Amino acid sequence: MEFIYLLIVEGSESEDVIIYLSEEEAIEISKKFSTNRVEIFSKSVKGGYRPTYNYYLNGEYYQLKL
Repeated sequence: MEFIYLLIVEGSESEDVIIYLSEEEAIEISKKFSTNRVEIFSKSVKGGYRPTYNYYLNGEYYQLKL
Protein backbone atom coordinates (compact mmCIF):
# COMPACT_ATOMS: atom_id res chain seq x y z
CA MET A 1 0.00 0.00 0.00
CA GLU A 2 1.57 3.23 -1.13
CA PHE A 3 -0.91 5.56 0.60
CA ILE A 4 -3.28 5.53 3.56
CA TYR A 5 -5.98 8.09 4.24
CA LEU A 6 -7.01 9.37 7.68
CA LEU A 7 -10.29 11.05 8.51
CA ILE A 8 -9.67 13.32 11.46
CA VAL A 9 -12.79 15.02 12.79
CA GLU A 10 -12.17 18.36 14.51
CA GLY A 11 -12.25 18.07 18.29
CA SER A 12 -12.04 14.28 18.25
CA GLU A 13 -9.70 12.07 20.23
CA SER A 14 -7.07 9.78 18.71
CA GLU A 15 -9.38 6.77 19.08
CA ASP A 16 -11.85 8.53 16.76
CA VAL A 17 -9.41 8.64 13.81
CA ILE A 18 -10.55 6.39 10.95
CA ILE A 19 -8.07 4.92 8.45
CA TYR A 20 -9.04 4.20 4.85
CA LEU A 21 -6.94 2.10 2.52
CA SER A 22 -8.30 3.15 -0.87
CA GLU A 23 -8.44 6.51 -2.57
CA GLU A 24 -12.04 5.89 -3.64
CA GLU A 25 -13.13 5.36 -0.03
CA ALA A 26 -11.24 8.47 1.03
CA ILE A 27 -12.97 10.62 -1.58
CA GLU A 28 -16.43 9.29 -0.70
CA ILE A 29 -15.95 9.73 3.05
CA SER A 30 -14.63 13.27 2.48
CA LYS A 31 -17.95 14.05 0.77
CA LYS A 32 -19.91 12.53 3.65
CA PHE A 33 -17.96 14.53 6.25
CA SER A 34 -17.63 17.56 3.98
CA THR A 35 -16.13 19.94 6.55
CA ASN A 36 -13.36 17.58 7.68
CA ARG A 37 -10.12 16.76 5.90
CA VAL A 38 -9.08 13.29 4.87
CA GLU A 39 -5.31 13.52 5.22
CA ILE A 40 -3.06 11.54 2.89
CA PHE A 41 0.01 9.66 4.18
CA SER A 42 2.60 7.95 1.96
CA LYS A 43 4.70 4.90 2.71
CA SER A 44 8.17 5.80 3.97
CA VAL A 45 11.33 4.11 2.78
CA LYS A 46 12.36 3.72 6.43
CA GLY A 47 9.04 2.11 7.37
CA GLY A 48 5.70 3.47 8.46
CA TYR A 49 3.83 6.31 6.77
CA ARG A 50 4.60 10.03 6.58
CA PRO A 51 2.21 12.93 5.98
CA THR A 52 2.12 14.31 2.44
CA TYR A 53 0.34 17.49 3.63
CA ASN A 54 -2.18 16.88 0.85
CA TYR A 55 -5.79 16.05 1.60
CA TYR A 56 -9.35 15.62 0.36
CA LEU A 57 -12.05 18.01 1.47
CA ASN A 58 -15.64 17.55 0.27
CA GLY A 59 -14.40 15.25 -2.51
CA GLU A 60 -11.82 17.73 -3.82
CA TYR A 61 -8.07 17.12 -3.77
CA TYR A 62 -5.89 19.84 -2.23
CA GLN A 63 -2.12 19.92 -2.57
CA LEU A 64 -0.06 22.03 -0.20
CA LYS A 65 2.59 24.01 -2.03
CA LEU A 66 5.75 24.09 0.07
